[in-house]
Amino acid sequence: MTQITRRYSIVFLFALVAIGALYGFMMRPQVTGFLYDDGIYLMAAQSLALGKGYVLNGLVGEPALYKYPPLFSAILAPIWLWAPHFPENLFWFKGLNIFLGLLSLGLLFYYTTRCRGFSFKTGIGLMLLLGTNPWFIDSTVELMSEPLFLVLSTLLLVMLTRPDNKTLSLTKPNILFMLLLAVAILYTRSLGIVLISAIGLWLWFQQDHKKTAVIFSALCGLGLLPWLFWSAHQSDGTVAIQDFLVRTFQESYFQSLKMDFLYEYNPLSLYTEGAVQLFEKITLTIFPALTQFSRLNNLGNVFLLLGLSLMGFLIYRSLQSVRKKEVSLAGLYLGLYLFVLPLWSFHEQYPRFLMVILPLLILELIPLFSTYFKTPRTRIIVFSFVLLLSLGTNLYAVSPVLTRAQPNAIQPAGITMPANLTPWEDYTALFQFIQTHTRSDEIVWTDQLRENFLLSLYTQRTTLDHFFFYTQPINKARLTPQALQLLFQQKADVMYQYLQQNSITYLVARYPAGKINPFNPTELLLKRYPDQFKKLFSSPTGQLHLYQITTTKK
Repeated sequence: MTQITRRYSIVFLFALVAIGALYGFMMRPQVTGFLYDDGIYLMAAQSLALGKGYVLNGLVGEPALYKYPPLFSAILAPIWLWAPHFPENLFWFKGLNIFLGLLSLGLLFYYTTRCRGFSFKTGIGLMLLLGTNPWFIDSTVELMSEPLFLVLSTLLLVMLTRPDNKTLSLTKPNILFMLLLAVAILYTRSLGIVLISAIGLWLWFQQDHKKTAVIFSALCGLGLLPWLFWSAHQSDGTVAIQDFLVRTFQESYFQSLKMDFLYEYNPLSLYTEGAVQLFEKITLTIFPALTQFSRLNNLGNVFLLLGLSLMGFLIYRSLQSVRKKEVSLAGLYLGLYLFVLPLWSFHEQYPRFLMVILPLLILELIPLFSTYFKTPRTRIIVFSFVLLLSLGTNLYAVSPVLTRAQPNAIQPAGITMPANLTPWEDYTALFQFIQTHTRSDEIVWTDQLRENFLLSLYTQRTTLDHFFFYTQPINKARLTPQALQLLFQQKADVMYQYLQQNSITYLVARYPAGKINPFNPTELLLKRYPDQFKKLFSSPTGQLHLYQITTTKK
């Protein structure tokens, strides 16, 4: 090992240890469930550990979980067996995810320097850029599947990428390992199908690998079939998460309001709307602190133009590659991913989905510096400036979390802790009261999205998942004024019927910082049916309340 190589290794290890220390500092070992997905993964892992199968054992009826593929929960399940006491075992769950996050950064460095031929400084800069990004930190210090997905996908890219366009040589053991990784990716996140499709197309474009492309794609499809058949079968017979989003929300809610005219469904306009949001979110993902200013003085339009410019450059690069017959796997994967992503209607989650391709996106943009800055010295200066600017916005974005005493979790947007965040001490007081004053067979439910799994995990009480009391999934621009008014008028009645039909005994209401939203479904319910709810508990700051429902059907 030369002196330069040894020095580079020390810098790499120091950077990785520093990022790991940051994650350890930001991890809350007693707190989970605020991001919704992390609560689902934990509950499903517990069900697997208990031998109940891939179900949500904390929900009424223990419905099957067919929205999320099972691999991440299956990896968490052995920890439930080894350390069954919750929430003390959260330290091991989160420690595992931090390890996966650091492993993904190490693999990214290897992929950048050894497989793509970029310099050591570029590899370190890219590793720091992703490692300090608030959305990646959010996914790593909480129990989200992005780190695992990034580990598996980067491993697959490392196997198939050769520096200097060397000929790809695939032996049978290599192909078998590729297939195992590919199926693991599909069983980690549904969007893994984009990477598998990109690999199949890329192999088809390679000389002498068309047969391999067909075999690889066919075997990946066969590997995915068991999950597809199982999830399709379960979705017909159970009330699970996706049912609440699709069937209950559209049929039960809209039909009860006789609002068939509510949604003007136009696939092209929905995709266009998602694409516009994606262009803006690309800029805000690279420079996350700008999110705080995206609604000021029409700056959102500036970010949109920047995103469009970046996308325009990527399209130009893609056309050049096709013309020269030099289609890269990373470029093909990136293009397909950005093309598919607007189909996802929850636009606020785009930065989290962009995390797994952010390194590839930046690597594809690096030639932009070579195009417009001719001398190496100028390119280094400009690239270093942009890198430092992005790193600076990352650290600025997470600074409210670093300076705030005992946050519950990083805000799902990954940017700031809101001033009206309910203190964790309020939740612990509520959980203790529920465990002391309610029976284990009674149903405790909250109208707060993302918090039902949190409630079930910490109280060992049965609850229900839901989506359909919220207007967020509805784009108000596609609602007529009459439909919107009727929606709010009827909300409380539909909610009360739901509580009765499901024999819910207790209702948890949360008013952050004591501020009551006039369109808060719980507030509407309590005002409309004041005699049917008896308040049993209020948290120390008055933000959390527990009500007993006095007329619930048994």
